[in-house]
Amino acid sequence: MLEQQRGYDDIIDLKRPFSRYRRMPRPERAVQFAPFATLTGHEEILQETARPTDGCPRLEEDERSLLDARLQLLRLLLPGRPWVTVTWFEPDGKKAGGTCLTATGQALRLKEEPPRLVFSDGREVLLERVLALGGDFAGGMPE
Repeated sequence: MLEQQRGYDDIIDLKRPFSRYRRMPRPERAVQFAPFATLTGHEEILQETARPTDGCPRLEEDERSLLDARLQLLRLLLPGRPWVTVTWFEPDGKKAGGTCLTATGQALRLKEEPPRLVFSDGREVLLERVLALGGDFAGGMPE
């Protein structure tokens, strides 16, 4: 050990060399060693990609006819504010596909442009997206 120290005898007691650059404050030095995130936002993109969506179901001709008949009956019964249960397809705003939703409420009116059903609580459902329509108003109609 003493033999190794003798190799540095000439510089061991020297003062620290002067630098023309200012010393970096400790917080700035710490930032240099912070984790480096090259893929910022990558995790969110993966989660969004993994989120499931369904394709839009297509109604058969007889299902479409039944739905049209129920809409015509509902149009006649609207002044009595009947309770209806509506199932519709809601497209996803971020990627292809969407989800089927069901809601029950009092029907208030049918608006024309674009055609939509308005519930008494203010919710609106576009008629082109409706997959099923039911409720007490459709009493004798087949499901």
